[in-house]
Amino acid sequence: MLKKLETKERNIIFVISMIISCLLYIVFLQGYYSLDAHRLMIPGFDYYAINDASFNDGRLFMGWICLIGDVLNLSYTLFYQILLFIAIIISCACVLEIYKTVNHYKTLTKKINKVLIFLVSYLYIFNFFYVNSMEFVESIVMAISIYMYIKAVQYIIIENKNIIGIMFTIIGMFAYQGTAPLFVSTAILISILENKQINKKCIKQLCICAISLIIAVLLDEIFINLYNCGGNLRASGKNAFKYLFLNLSNFYITIIYSLKMFPAYLWLILVFFIMILTVLYCKKTKKMNVPIYMLFIVIFTCCSQFILFVLEESNYPHQGRTFLAVGSLISSIIIYAYVSTNILEEKNKFRNVLSGIIIFYFLVTVVETVYLQISYKQAMKIDFAFSKKIEQIIEEEKENGNEVTQMCFYYRESSNDVKLNIKGAVRERSKLAVGAYSVSAYEIYTGKNIKYNLQAKEEEYKQYFENQNTPVEFKVVGDTVYIGVLV
Repeated sequence: MLKKLETKERNIIFVISMIISCLLYIVFLQGYYSLDAHRLMIPGFDYYAINDASFNDGRLFMGWICLIGDVLNLSYTLFYQILLFIAIIISCACVLEIYKTVNHYKTLTKKINKVLIFLVSYLYIFNFFYVNSMEFVESIVMAISIYMYIKAVQYIIIENKNIIGIMFTIIGMFAYQGTAPLFVSTAILISILENKQINKKCIKQLCICAISLIIAVLLDEIFINLYNCGGNLRASGKNAFKYLFLNLSNFYITIIYSLKMFPAYLWLILVFFIMILTVLYCKKTKKMNVPIYMLFIVIFTCCSQFILFVLEESNYPHQGRTFLAVGSLISSIIIYAYVSTNILEEKNKFRNVLSGIIIFYFLVTVVETVYLQISYKQAMKIDFAFSKKIEQIIEEEKENGNEVTQMCFYYRESSNDVKLNIKGAVRERSKLAVGAYSVSAYEIYTGKNIKYNLQAKEEEYKQYFENQNTPVEFKVVGDTVYIGVLV
């Protein structure tokens, strides 16, 4: 039976988590358009639920939520804000569950350790990849799935209630499939904490977790195939090995560059330092099995990503939400080190260094999360200003008696210093900068319709921009506004 926290301590953990999270995501809480916002805004919530990426992808909760949003006739911004706030609440409940799990295996008595383990538990959920989850209206179902997966692992491993655990796994899968690696990594961590070694009982528990996940995946795929006769095209067997190879080839980029959501090499450095610190401490206390099992946690947490590698064409560079298991790894090995040793109990240099790492990791994650939100919001403003410029040109042409109804882009690489100077995280989320600006983006930001001129030929319109001397130039010919972009 999972050890319960005192009501006062439980409430304090949850309230502090809420305060930190609301401040951490204050930028997104003010409203944000994700890269795929047009998929909801233009055809409508009901279309997104029934025909696009909800029921079609086996995400029942998201489908129902979208249908409710459609009935209430909510604007996209308000819809996103409500779901984001609820996602924060559920995510804070996940933080509490991780904190309770740590306390179950080693009772937290010292205030300083309670603070440190709270930070570690918080970062297990709100790690640097989590900002990508919060960009989308699906943040709510991602949070639901994580909560269900954590509870499933607790029921299977700690409470020996396998049937309830399987039910929670199924609910988590029908909420969101992309967080499944976190289920695997959490199961690995808790099973080792429960058994203190890899023995028959540990392997049995992991097998039950694997079976529950397989059952959940099969049921979800059955639903997808029954709902959509085409099935889940992302998981088609003929492409599985190609996707696996492609993603394995790019996995080192995730480890080194953290999908540009964390300073390059820092994740790797922190994992390495914690491992070395643990080895030195365990060498002193003669408990060298601890770093061995810690290495096991590192390897199998990274391997947990392979579940999605056969389902996704490419997880690089934007999909941090599918790498939450990797993002939680630093917290996982710290939790294991704390429970399995007295590294935070004794007043020595090991405790000071590990405490410093935890605080440093927390501060860097907070700074990066806020920075990315500001950058993404800046990208949104760039696309908005660009849309308004096109609208202004169309209005001016209308005043002159010319009706502009189409647009056409001409992207090309600059041969000199004259080019679109948008870099970093801002560039990653600007549709203009990445060459993904479309009629849907124009409609979102202006509320007006325009078509893309599919009949235009490059050899005809490239002459309009032979002498282009600014990063972006506009040329109106007939009913089309041509846009030359130097990158």
